Amino acid sequence: MSVINNLICYLLVSLPLYMSTCRQHKASDTTEKKAEVLSTSPDANDTSVSIHHTDDLISDFNLNRFLEKYNYQLQYIDSGYINQDNLKDKVLVLQENSDEDKYLPREVIILLGETNGFSICSESKTVMPAEYINDGYKQFDTEDVKIEDGKVVFDLYAIGPNGHIYFDFIFKDGRMALHELTGYFMGAGSHSSFTYLATTENQGTVAETLINTMEEDMPSKRATRPVTLKSITSFEHFKYDECIQEMMQQSSLDE
Repeated sequence: MSVINNLICYLLVSLPLYMSTCRQHKASDTTEKKAEVLSTSPDANDTSVSIHHTDDLISDFNLNRFLEKYNYQLQYIDSGYINQDNLKDKVLVLQENSDEDKYLPREVIILLGETNGFSICSESKTVMPAEYINDGYKQFDTEDVKIEDGKVVFDLYAIGPNGHIYFDFIFKDGRMALHELTGYFMGAGSHSSFTYLATTENQGTVAETLINTMEEDMPSKRATRPVTLKSITSFEHFKYDECIQEMMQQSSLDE
């Protein structure tokens, strides 16, 4: 069961709620639905949360108690401005506390700031990769998840073959859309990088660089080309490794 579903079940024990997301606002049903918002303090690390309707206070809710009840841990949380309305938004990364789940992708939730709190914008079970790989080692040496310059940023770095992975999403046309994906890899004999900049949901340009480290002057090749990705780029189902693998297979540079 997803974090969002667990959250709903937790709240339904004591009160009825009406969920709305930033992707489901339609003129035909705006009079039929009340927006649920999560009210928190401006402190990005504050996990004391209250549940409100937009017009009146319903009950108090503490995120720490929710995490404990459903055996989650809050790994990362940051606040900033995503949708340019001068109300602070939040990104949360949650991990279930079990030996099995640390090998699975983590849950990421985007909250958009409202006058009285936050509304649930989007949820993904794939965008943040697993913390550990099968041999028990961390997949990345450092991880950074933040809101910066209007973007939700994921910055993952490993000294080994997993490389340096950067991708970010922007709020566009009422949803979170992929803006940039970059992968930098250092292999035995060459360094390579791929940077994808989106122009539509699945189209954009790729800038490739290949550096030959076997020669003293380390000659490099560069190319930029349009690309149409078959891999899913939506926030809810995004997998960075599938997109990068697709770009590699279409590379126009020969080693």
